[in-house]
Amino acid sequence: MPAVPPTDSAPATRDDIRRLEDMIRALKKEADRLVHDQDVQFKRIAQLQADFDLVRAAWTKMAAAAEETTPAAKRRTYTGPERRLIARKK
Repeated sequence: MPAVPPTDSAPATRDDIRRLEDMIRALKKEADRLVHDQDVQFKRIAQLQADFDLVRAAWTKMAAAAEETTPAAKRRTYTGPERRLIARKK
């Protein structure tokens, strides 16, 4: 068994250990709070994504209905130079 090398520092006292335990408890409490905050944010993002999916589905349904009701001959199509002009105006 190797010998323990001598140190210049004094051994830890009960107060030192108590202080370290308090610091560990404070760090654990802060880590728990961060985990909770992260969980709340994740749930918010999931709810926003679900709402966005509903809006996208409704939009797609409206667009499909509009395509069915508007005959192709009446729809404006932008091709060639006319398309480039429209793109520049934006």
